[in-house]
Amino acid sequence: METINSFIGNIRKIFYNEANNLNILGKLLYALIIAIITIIMAKLVHKLFNKYLLKNSEKLDSKFIDAKKSLTITSVIDNTLKYIIYFIGLVLILEVFDIGKSISVGLAGIGGVAVGFGAQSIVKDVISGIFIIFEGQYVIGDHVLINNTISGNVVEFGMRTTFIKGFDGSITSIGNGNINTVKNMSKGNQRAYVEIIVPNEMSISDIEKVVAIISEKIGKDKNVTVKPYLMGVMDIGLGSSVKIAIVAWTKPGKQAIIELQMRELFIKETRKLNMDNI
Repeated sequence: METINSFIGNIRKIFYNEANNLNILGKLLYALIIAIITIIMAKLVHKLFNKYLLKNSEKLDSKFIDAKKSLTITSVIDNTLKYIIYFIGLVLILEVFDIGKSISVGLAGIGGVAVGFGAQSIVKDVISGIFIIFEGQYVIGDHVLINNTISGNVVEFGMRTTFIKGFDGSITSIGNGNINTVKNMSKGNQRAYVEIIVPNEMSISDIEKVVAIISEKIGKDKNVTVKPYLMGVMDIGLGSSVKIAIVAWTKPGKQAIIELQMRELFIKETRKLNMDNI
């Protein structure tokens, strides 16, 4: 027993001073423990959200809100709790070094300046994010075009930032307050529009035959809501060619694939028609 007490006493001498208060080494160790616990708590909260809320979003779909919107709200709550946990951890660490109160007083003193310069952008981002959610401008999984420059799928929605995954795999982050225009291609059926230049030698009746074949084949695709049809002659070239347009309507996010198929089929069927005419 004496050996244990002696060991404990030696440990206390390392981390405590003569006034029985934590010395600098003790404070550093205590701060390190708080930091580790804070990180673990933040990751645990994130994991719980992924496990219990994100995976059960389909159940929310039938009771309260659509699945995508529940994912978006969950993402915001997840990010909010993460920031709160990190903030509490920071305050506790500052208190260990007896500067928590001083920091609080200092922040109160310069609060107006902070809001005037740095914090105003944070407030703008957060408020904009709230309006994006309640106005339903977009949710996680939507295919969007932001500010006519950033295109892709929304993969994460935070308190301040939206993350867009482009079709090349890159991730673009943009502050919610910097989002001026949003073109959402996942709100309803989308138009698949293809312009094709054909030679003058190809008659309108031949073009209509080819488009009819395309309409029959692509119209069977479950992602097509309106079969392809000939919109008309869009332009007459200076040379021996004309420009036609073929249009179809698809489910959200499927228009690009259908456009590729229409172009490919037009080439194949045109060549077959030319071969038959030889």
